[in-house]
Amino acid sequence: MPTRCAVLAAANPRDGRFKDVDWGDPQPFLHKQIDLPPPLISRFDMVWMIQDSVDSTRDRRIGEHIIRVKRTGVPEHLIESGHSVEPDQLLKEQMFTTDVDGNDVLTADFLQKYVAHAKRTYHPVSDDKVMDILVGHYTEKRKKMDDEVNSVSLTARTIEATLRMAEARARLFLRDHVTEDDAKQAIAMDGIWRHLANDSNINPADHTGVPRRAQSAERSIQSIVRNLGRELNGEFTTIDVYNAAAEQGFDEDTVDRMLRNIQNRGDIYAPSVGVWRIS
Repeated sequence: MPTRCAVLAAANPRDGRFKDVDWGDPQPFLHKQIDLPPPLISRFDMVWMIQDSVDSTRDRRIGEHIIRVKRTGVPEHLIESGHSVEPDQLLKEQMFTTDVDGNDVLTADFLQKYVAHAKRTYHPVSDDKVMDILVGHYTEKRKKMDDEVNSVSLTARTIEATLRMAEARARLFLRDHVTEDDAKQAIAMDGIWRHLANDSNINPADHTGVPRRAQSAERSIQSIVRNLGRELNGEFTTIDVYNAAAEQGFDEDTVDRMLRNIQNRGDIYAPSVGVWRIS
């Protein structure tokens, strides 16, 4: 399925939001929640699942930022006569020049011009060392693949995708050649999205720096949380999690860390201290 231009596609998850993975389900997380056939998904270089995680502090800053910018009302007749600017336009302009803390950021217009200049001016080439890195990664991962269905396919297109990502990173830095670091970063990006899509054939520590032990702990605590939610009508306490986790050998510090991770993803929230509810 060759294309004459780059394709950027966006779609909502099947159930309106990405749900946490059910580790007992043999179907990959990505395939389960995006209503597209795996052969079509494999045509994309990357597939990012954007999740709206609950973060009370950040959410409050965003809300205050919007209200602060929008606070001053402007009469409609002044806008129509051209004597004033519509507040929504000011909001849009300010949101693209400052972050939620009021710090200056690069504007969308500048970034568009930067990317256009980089694509038009720079055409990076790869040397033998870069190709060895990409080919070596691909062949190594293919050796580790088995016949399990719980994975996102690693096909020959993968090596083309990582090469394109390496070239894109070189353009980002306004270079005419692809470096070994570009290749390694491209491999890392490919590994991250595949891990998030529940590709069990990729070791998360290879690309994310998160050890398997931490990944295993979070999966176990997530399973405990899910079971408690079902058994206790969606509400449970930290003590409930402590007790269930202790049976699997996890201490309270580990449970606290994993609960924070699960909360940050927006899967649970705390209506009061020590009490949790399924989102």
